[in-house]
Amino acid sequence: MSLEEIERTASSEDRPADIDQQRALQQLSEFIRQLKPLDRQIMICHLEDMDTATIAEITGFSPANVGMKIHRIKNILSSRFLEEKRHV
Repeated sequence: MSLEEIERTASSEDRPADIDQQRALQQLSEFIRQLKPLDRQIMICHLEDMDTATIAEITGFSPANVGMKIHRIKNILSSRFLEEKRHV
């Protein structure tokens, strides 16, 4: 799912049952925007279903390094979600 699709889904008004999912997608979109530019680029490519080899070509990193960065970025995003949940 691309960042544009996340934003489009998050901004559309669906059934009330989808409100929590929409909020989560909006929050994810905001957290991705807050990442360092290179991390943001890697995560957007990952969300657009690019494989690590393709992302490596774009960024100049090795595929293994890209895989590790994706793992670390996911951990960062996850911890931000948990932190946000505690504050609500």
